[in-house]
Amino acid sequence: MPEGTVTVAGLRAGSVPADTEPEKAGTPGGPVPSGACSDTHREIAFHGERSGRAPLTWGQRAIWHAIRRTAPNDHYFNIGRVLPLADRGRPVTVPEALGALARLTERHESLRTRLLLPPLDGEPAQSLADAGTLSVTMTRAAGLPEAAAEAEALLGRLSATRFDYAAEWPVR
Repeated sequence: MPEGTVTVAGLRAGSVPADTEPEKAGTPGGPVPSGACSDTHREIAFHGERSGRAPLTWGQRAIWHAIRRTAPNDHYFNIGRVLPLADRGRPVTVPEALGALARLTERHESLRTRLLLPPLDGEPAQSLADAGTLSVTMTRAAGLPEAAAEAEALLGRLSATRFDYAAEWPVR
């Protein structure tokens, strides 16, 4: 990878700058100039310990009612952050960051939970998956100074997008 090129990866919960080789980042053709919308996606697999279905908790029910009242502007409730990642002071590679995201998803059941939406007269429930895949969005920056701006732009795009609560994981 050309010196100074940085890959920025994003989840709804944040974005991750990391140096890596273009072929490992899933971006054909090498780096893309800063400012160009060059989002690519990588799928990471996760395998948790258990699965199941249950009624919503009182907190889940409260936020679900608020989301329904504000639709189609319910992206207002999305929480986003930019978090630079480092391992003992060095930037992490894309494979390291993706592995960490897989382990995080495996460890925290709330990240593997989707809504089960009923007919109009029923109550929603939650469904915990023991395994699945999570899509991670990545974009390129020319270097570390540009990475912050690219990370904020990616965060803005992800945070402005509504979730499909029945089909998507609660993190991007």
